[in-house]
Amino acid sequence: MDWLSKKESKEKAEILYFVGCTSSYRQIELAIMTAKVLNKLGMDYTVSKDEWCCGSPLMRTGQLDQVKSLVENNLNLIKNTGANTVITSCAGCYKTLKEDYPKYAEKLEGVKILHITQLLLFKVGFNWRMLTM
Repeated sequence: MDWLSKKESKEKAEILYFVGCTSSYRQIELAIMTAKVLNKLGMDYTVSKDEWCCGSPLMRTGQLDQVKSLVENNLNLIKNTGANTVITSCAGCYKTLKEDYPKYAEKLEGVKILHITQLLLFKVGFNWRMLTM
C-alpha cells in the first residue's frame, strides 16, 4: 500500500478498486497504472487498506473452510465503502468476485463487479487519446 496517495484511501467512494494480491505484491506497476488511469479520468474511487486476498488460491486448492471469513471481510469492506461498483485489474480477482463470491455469501444488491477494461470500455466510453492529453 506504499504506492497509495491519500486520494485513493478515502473512506467512501462510488468505486472500490480491489487491488488484489497480484497487483499488490507481484505486479505493483499494474496497481499504480490503474490508479493513474482512474485519476486521469477523474473517477470517484477508493482503495482500502483493509482488503484481504480475494480467496481464489484457497478456493482453487480446496481450502474452503478458510474462505467464508475471507469473503465476509471483503463483502463488509465493500458495503462500508458505499461503493456501487468494484473494479479489479486482476483477472483472477475479477472471476472470484463476480462468479465465486455469490456461492459463499449473499450477493451484494446493486453492486457491479467489473474488470478495469470493462469499466473503461462500457462505463466511461473509453477513448485511448484521453490518457495521452
